[in-house]
Amino acid sequence: MRRITTEQDNLGECPTWDNRSGRFCWIDVTGKKLQSCNPDGTDRIERTVEDFPGSFALRENGGLLVAFRRKLALIDAAGQGCP
Repeated sequence: MRRITTEQDNLGECPTWDNRSGRFCWIDVTGKKLQSCNPDGTDRIERTVEDFPGSFALRENGGLLVAFRRKLALIDAAGQGCP
């Protein structure tokens, strides 16, 4: 096992590889963030959201479907899967 980023999440979940963008994506549930980075950990991007994300799915035409505590939301990522 190898750590790819030095920053720590409060509660990191849902590790997902996005073939379209070539990025590793995940959520920080209690930190209320959607995150991604390159395979080597560089170019880390964080998108803060208003509620606690529980999970997410990559949408076929880009963006995400995010499950929150009491709702589902479609999040556009300008044609990319993860933030």
